[in-house]
Amino acid sequence: HESLSLDRFKMPIVQAMLPFRMPRARR
Repeated sequence: HESLSLDRFKMPIVQAMLPFRMPRARR
């Protein structure tokens, strides 16, 4: 299942996006 692969890729991506989306969401 590619879903598992996506989850693993999303983990690091989400962490990197979290700080980026945080400041954007605050605005």
